[in-house]
Amino acid sequence: MTTNDIVRKDTILSVTSGCYSDYSLHGVFKCMQEFSISEQLEFYMKRHPDERTEYRFNSDRFFSGLCTTGLLEEIESEELHLGSYSTAYGTDGVSLA
Repeated sequence: MTTNDIVRKDTILSVTSGCYSDYSLHGVFKCMQEFSISEQLEFYMKRHPDERTEYRFNSDRFFSGLCTTGLLEEIESEELHLGSYSTAYGTDGVSLA
């Protein structure tokens, strides 16, 4: 996440949402022009005021808008998963413990 509200041009972002079992990685993106997260969110909420209510925010629709307006561009990436529950796994899925 950025340290402030401004995402600078050429910043590489891992875009995520949710927590625990709902945690999702939407992808890795390059910022194509500087923008303010809060300004984009406020602009979005003016068009979707019902989503201001808790549990109603459609993060996929908000995120899609950032991409279709050209603020973010997806870049090719791969995931490196280092294990879970303090156990390392090899590329074949077998525990290395």
